[in-house]
Amino acid sequence: MTELTVEQSAMDTGARPAVRAVGGGRVGSIVFWACAVGLLFGGLGARGLWKSEARWGEVSREMMRSGDYLHPTINGGPYFDKPLLGYWLIVGAARVLGRLDEFVVRVPGAVCGLIALGATISLGRRLWSEQVGQAAGWLLLTCYGFLFFSRQGMADVEQLAATTAAIAWYWARRDRRSFGTYLVFYLICAVGAQTKGLASFVVPALAVFADIIRGGRWRSHLKLSHAAALVIGLAAFAAPLALADWKRPATYEQSGLMMVYRENFTRYSDAFDHKGGWHTYFWAVPFLFLPWSPLLIVAMADAVRRWRSLDGGMRWAMTAFAIIFLFFTLSGSRRDYYILPIVPLCACMSAAFLFAPADEKARRLTVRLQNLLIIIVAALLVISPLAWPIVRRMTKFEAPSELVWLTPVIGLVALLPFVLTRWSRTVMGGMAGAALSAAIVLGGFFCLQYPMVDRFSPEKPFALALRDRLAAMPEGSYSLAIYRDWKAAAGALFYMDRQRPMPRLWSEAMLREFFSDVGRTRVLLTYNDYPSYLRDAGLADAIVKQPDLIETSYPWELNRSGKLAVYILEPGVPASGHGDRRAPS
Repeated sequence: MTELTVEQSAMDTGARPAVRAVGGGRVGSIVFWACAVGLLFGGLGARGLWKSEARWGEVSREMMRSGDYLHPTINGGPYFDKPLLGYWLIVGAARVLGRLDEFVVRVPGAVCGLIALGATISLGRRLWSEQVGQAAGWLLLTCYGFLFFSRQGMADVEQLAATTAAIAWYWARRDRRSFGTYLVFYLICAVGAQTKGLASFVVPALAVFADIIRGGRWRSHLKLSHAAALVIGLAAFAAPLALADWKRPATYEQSGLMMVYRENFTRYSDAFDHKGGWHTYFWAVPFLFLPWSPLLIVAMADAVRRWRSLDGGMRWAMTAFAIIFLFFTLSGSRRDYYILPIVPLCACMSAAFLFAPADEKARRLTVRLQNLLIIIVAALLVISPLAWPIVRRMTKFEAPSELVWLTPVIGLVALLPFVLTRWSRTVMGGMAGAALSAAIVLGGFFCLQYPMVDRFSPEKPFALALRDRLAAMPEGSYSLAIYRDWKAAAGALFYMDRQRPMPRLWSEAMLREFFSDVGRTRVLLTYNDYPSYLRDAGLADAIVKQPDLIETSYPWELNRSGKLAVYILEPGVPASGHGDRRAPS
């Protein structure tokens, strides 16, 4: 974080601006990247897999177990909902580190978070100045949406990194219309598309379109070399999927290429799920960009007001934002995090506002508001011990003692930057203290507090308990099956670490056949939502009411459905018995 003087606008000349460092640039970069590594990797494996990331982990585990890296499966069943590269990155990390656990599943996202930060800083430097680039990096690093998804074992930040890197590459090579420039651009897009989908081509293309549409510059890109590079990029994306279709076993029911069509084109034009309202992204973008949403809103309002006098960088960023936002809003399928690739653009616009020739009074008020907001959050953490009794009385949640005392400590540390950083008035436009404080608050939450609360997550302890029960049974002495929703049980499958898939039961007839084998111990994994199905299949009511294992329920949970449960019937015990599961004497 250094104080720099901008002598020339990159957008006015089409070149990188000349800047003069006043001092401390190398130290500022070291501090930034040290914070980035700490925030992205600190405590990364300290909590269990959560929802979607459990599916990513289980698919990767089954790839390593089977040796088939072209046909994703969960419990042996086809699961080609996403392309292949995201799984390959996890497998690669597992091979390098020699294990597959929560940390390994999340490492690719954290690494891609670092790439996204570098691309965002590069974009800010080229369009505005060194100072804007560093500020954009800090704003992105300390916004909730970016940090949350960078620490998840999913492909969302992998896609964000690719789209941001492609846009940064375009601006680095804006006036070099060579085959190599086009090829690298589309290969970066192809890498992103292989992690999550074709939005990795669309988002950078829309961002580039926002620039080349001005002054008819698009005509200069109508070249054979450009078309050839696009074809190669699309081919690089499609090749692994085509290979998977070519090598597809007869028992594998999904086509990679068809799933790409379904998950991208069909979902966009005729959504079959995830049908958020048309207003989804109007609240999702400010939510993902917290705590810097007030700064973003004022920056965009100021840009609209001063549109005619805007510098070229801000005008492009606003146009790109509008086009990308419209693209996601017009989709029939909407979820709040789908629009995550727009967040680096928000960081750049907000940072540019801090140093642009804007309304100085509005800027000062906005900076004060942001500083006050962070101070209030830190102060609330300091006094949080007063709130825990109220929380316990209203929700019955009993906070761990270490969480109770750690929270005010984090709040006190988060207040220190406002006391110790006298230079914060010049660095980051007066928001250096707020950025460092936000890093402390978010770091404390994600690296320390979140893992403490995760101890109440029941799926991992449940799966490990079931694994231990099965390990105590002689091999071949029991039958194990799963009834319905086997994809949703991916987390349990991951932690059980079985070498073979469980048989899947879909109907009452299959259940009855499974229970009829009284010569063996029968172990059924299912959900507590299905008592009527189990009774209809002949399982005694006393057995249905008392599973041998069930995920823990807590008093503060409003909805206790969707809990995994296990029913174990010993040899000789009929399913229609009275609940006595002991073997007959």
